[in-house]
Parts: sequence; C-alpha cells; structure tokens
Amino acid sequence: MPSCNLERDVPYRADQMFDLVIDMEHYQDFMPIDFSGHIVEHGPNTLRTSQAIRIDHIPLTFDSTASFHRPDWIRVESTSKHFNYFLIAWTFIRLEHGCNVRVQVDCTTHSPPLGVLLAPWIETFSKVLITAFERRAKDMYGMAPAS
Repeated sequence: MPSCNLERDVPYRADQMFDLVIDMEHYQDFMPIDFSGHIVEHGPNTLRTSQAIRIDHIPLTFDSTASFHRPDWIRVESTSKHFNYFLIAWTFIRLEHGCNVRVQVDCTTHSPPLGVLLAPWIETFSKVLITAFERRAKDMYGMAPAS
C-alpha cells in the first residue's frame, strides 16, 4: 500500500496555503508533473473534481471529492475504479510566523501492476507537492514573512 506523510514549516499563513491547495484548476500552471483537473461541482465545504495525471507515461484519470474546512484542512478521496482506497489529506497548522503544512498521501489499487507503479512514485509525488506549493506561495505572496 503506497503511502507517505510529509510536513514542512513555511513562512506563509495557513489561509494562504489552503487557498493554493484548494485551487486545483490552476495546478497545471505550476506543478512539475503532468496534471490537469477541473471542478465538477462546488458545495459549501466540498468539491467534486475530475482529474488526470500521468505516471511514467501512463495516463490515469479519476474523479474525487474534496471535503474541507478553511483554513485548517483539505481531504481528497476517490472511489475511482482504479483505487480500493485513495486519500490526499492536507493539514495547515498556524504558527507564530507562518504555518506547518502536512500532507498524507495514501492509496491502494485494484490493479497489482498499478500498485507496483505507484509505490515508488508516491513519496516523490508528495515531496513535489509540498515544494511546488511553497514555490507557488513565493510567486503569489512574495518573500515577506506571514503576519
């Protein structure tokens, strides 16, 4: 079962980081991975999305539901035909000068070959996510420490 948990302190407010992560329709503007997605339905504390990602030249499309509580957490889950279980959970913990960003990526697949492909990719993917959002925050909000 591929899974990874990472965290990083960043000099941006929790609400700023939350806003970047929830804005999945702009991921293709800054993610260093082949990703596209769009929001199918937007509720007060949920998003239904359709996503496409390429893993080692293999396209993977799936629908997901994101539940969230701004600015504290986002939980993305999928019941796609590809997965027995799929979760990307973000937590944004306010600090005196910025926030602590935590991401948990966890999934099991219906297909053993897909599971073998995903296992080494998940940790790299998780690191790419946090780094990409930190760079995006720098581009959007500048270098000034959060206040």
